Amino acid sequence: MYTEGMLIPSLPSIQRQFGVSESMVSWVLSLYLAFGMVSAAILGKLGDVYGKKRMMVAAMSIYTVGAVMTSYAQDFTTLLIARAIQGSGMAMMPLAFSLVREEFLPKLIPQVQGIISAMFGVGILLSLPIGAYISQNYGWQATYHTAVPLILLEDVLVFLLIRESRYRAQQKIDWIGAILLSITLMAGIIGISERPRMGCFGLHNHL
Repeated sequence: MYTEGMLIPSLPSIQRQFGVSESMVSWVLSLYLAFGMVSAAILGKLGDVYGKKRMMVAAMSIYTVGAVMTSYAQDFTTLLIARAIQGSGMAMMPLAFSLVREEFLPKLIPQVQGIISAMFGVGILLSLPIGAYISQNYGWQATYHTAVPLILLEDVLVFLLIRESRYRAQQKIDWIGAILLSITLMAGIIGISERPRMGCFGLHNHL
């Protein structure tokens, strides 16, 4: 949330740098959410079958690659691709909550999940003023340069300290259902993102 929150104050700078419209720059957030929803559904299921830690490490690695690409993006197309890759790693969050349910005593699970959820708010609280300051004084890409070392540290700590899940689901992956779910989620996000630009009023004026 710290990484994502820092991007919000940077959107006007990104729009000016790449010379894109407001509706286009909104895709920086929309693509992340779209791919995040799809990856959460697919990698979450794969975690049940092949191991939650394994899938969580994979998701965090994907997120790291996307964050590094974002920090060095030189054109808007590359930035959107990087954000899509970043979003594909968002499955780390539901996988983390699943691991909590397996590794902690039942009476401690609500407390641990509450701490993790509280960190979302702390991340946003810190990221908005810090991100705005860094973006204004050093450029929007510098916000990612400050976050990437923390992301790498988290990757290493999870790999070394988190134990693999003990429970596996003995079932096949419904790939057709996963594909249909992905298309449905993507269509919903695209519809919400493009509604201001291509909605009913735009269609009426075009006709």
